[in-house]
Amino acid sequence: MTMANPEERFGKIETEVAVINTKIDGLSQSLHGINLSLEKQTEILGKFLAYSHKQESLEESVGELKRDYKASKETLLSGMGWLKGFMYAGTFALAFGQGVGAYFIKDKVEILKDVQERVNKIEMVLSDRTLEK
Repeated sequence: MTMANPEERFGKIETEVAVINTKIDGLSQSLHGINLSLEKQTEILGKFLAYSHKQESLEESVGELKRDYKASKETLLSGMGWLKGFMYAGTFALAFGQGVGAYFIKDKVEILKDVQERVNKIEMVLSDRTLEK
């Protein structure tokens, strides 16, 4: 190979440096793009973690609300059971009282009828005696 003059060599070196600078600029732009992408991914990941934390706290709140609802429901149902029991017992007592009352009233009415018949007989006997005199 022939030795090129220094100006050609200098021009060649400048061209190679320009090519290297262009490649470095392209790499710099690519790295800048990658950096922006990483920043966006970091931002998205931060939001994801915040939303995950919110979701976990909401799930805990929903769990607590469900437990409170079940406890309230069970308390209410047990109270309703007692109320139903009292109502059934009251109904039974009322029906029993009416039955016993009806029995005694019927018995007293029969006694009154018997007494009325005796009174009528006594009145007839007395009226017959007054007529005979």
